[in-house]
Amino acid sequence: MELCRSGRLRIKYFPAEPRGKRLAVVLRALDLALDGASHRHIGEAIYGIERTDRDWSDPGDYLRDGVRRLLVRGRALMTGGYRQFLK
Repeated sequence: MELCRSGRLRIKYFPAEPRGKRLAVVLRALDLALDGASHRHIGEAIYGIERTDRDWSDPGDYLRDGVRRLLVRGRALMTGGYRQFLK
């Protein structure tokens, strides 16, 4: 009914993909890696320079592991994992 009246649908009928923000970060990290960026540079782009400077050498390696996980997910999408979104 609304479509007939106004010629458009409200945004509420098109909810955002819940994984959208995370996928954007994954693709940004992948793009940087494909351009030859180091893991640290990717960390700076994703988490910010200040946080990366502070936490990059943390013994728990959680920031480095975060970058690695982003790249693993990005490469998986690049090599065919994107197909899950088409189902």
